[in-house]
Amino acid sequence: MSRQKSSPTSSKIRPLALAAAGIAIAMTLSACSSSTAPAAAGSASAKAAASGNSSPADPSMAGEAAKLVPKQFKDKGTLIVGLDASTPPGEYVDKDGKTIVGYQADLIKAIGQKLGIDMQLENAGFDTIIPGLASGRIDVGQAGMYAKPARMQVADFISYALIGSTLFTSSSSSKTYNGLADLCGAGVAVQLGTSLQTQLEEQSKKCTAAGKPAVNILTFGNGSDEVLAVGSGRADVGFDSQETISYLIKQTNGQYKMQGAPIDATVPSSIAVAKATGLDKAIQKALEEMMADGSYQKIFDKWGVSSITIKQPAINDTGNPAS
Repeated sequence: MSRQKSSPTSSKIRPLALAAAGIAIAMTLSACSSSTAPAAAGSASAKAAASGNSSPADPSMAGEAAKLVPKQFKDKGTLIVGLDASTPPGEYVDKDGKTIVGYQADLIKAIGQKLGIDMQLENAGFDTIIPGLASGRIDVGQAGMYAKPARMQVADFISYALIGSTLFTSSSSSKTYNGLADLCGAGVAVQLGTSLQTQLEEQSKKCTAAGKPAVNILTFGNGSDEVLAVGSGRADVGFDSQETISYLIKQTNGQYKMQGAPIDATVPSSIAVAKATGLDKAIQKALEEMMADGSYQKIFDKWGVSSITIKQPAINDTGNPAS
């Protein structure tokens, strides 16, 4: 199940996870974690997926960013947005079993208003998003991706938040992990195709080079299964985004706990678009306008993740500790 690191679609771009057995949020996730590629626009399945997930643009809300939208997208009239809707509070399927909600869903819909263009949200497996952009099946990937050099061969990225990753265990675990170096010999749950999986593979090599046991990397297709593996004891520890696990801990009344300090807290999460289309500049401008009028901050405040906001969106920012 491991992926080639050299592939632009291989490492995830963004940590993730969520859900535990017996709580309402787990039911929400199981109702929607279809992890399928976005349906072609106009198909019956696309129309079904769009139910409750179509965000028509209000012309009165369009900003200067609308002038930067490339003609090919204006003519199309609707941007198809791929989200991995299994990772609260970023994006997940609501109790109705079809509507994608979360701060990332709210953010991309608000960007659509600034662009003066309709947005159609589609639930997609994380590892299908970059290929979907490359093939034209989707126009925007909104899944907390990292701008990695390999990915930038086929996509451009616009930063919108700063989210570190974290190790986590069940609260009943007596094991301690202060960082990746402590994972030699441990069974670690992680989402398939993510940057976190790549980090674990690199750490495993360091472990064996030092004469220690390799990391036992357990990959899962969605965040819900990853978290359940940790909770059930199938995995010793999980590896996911800090804000996602913070949310998990709150929703499960402390059934899980973080381990060690945040990892990669200087790498921005980004929105992805197909390479060299010009749509990146329009989205960057929309974010700048939202930051100026306060609507950007209100979205993050609403979802209780104010700490991950940034001051300025950038294009293809791979992370700078000094920023």
